[in-house]
Amino acid sequence: MKKILTILMFAAAFGLVIGCASAAVDLTDHDFDGHFSMKVPKNATFKLTDADNGIFGSGDSYHDSVNNLSATYLMSADVNDSFVDKYVNQFKDKGADVSKKGDLNIIDGHGINVIMFQKDGELLMIESTQLDMDTLTTMAESVKF
Repeated sequence: MKKILTILMFAAAFGLVIGCASAAVDLTDHDFDGHFSMKVPKNATFKLTDADNGIFGSGDSYHDSVNNLSATYLMSADVNDSFVDKYVNQFKDKGADVSKKGDLNIIDGHGINVIMFQKDGELLMIESTQLDMDTLTTMAESVKF
């Protein structure tokens, strides 16, 4: 009985390792109309959508329905730390867990993962209900404006 239990536990642990390894998302470089570039899932098919009614009121928003992933880009003289903090605080007020890693604002909205990245008047918000936070962080860390 102990031998069978040991074999089952080993098989379960092996399955977890294989499952986690296969969950990794294969990323490739993608250019977003010259605004910025970043690593995205290889199977991503981004379409430019109208962001005028989005969270920022303007900007360019790209949506990938394969990975339920959006990237919203805004360049404005109004983009600064207090501008970003305003939106981060809105997420906090709605119960999201917020942390900071360097220039990244990492927001776990309990069902939606969001990363906001601001630099020199340019802002990028990446959000997905499908991709995990580690994948979004890797993508955000690869951003080139």
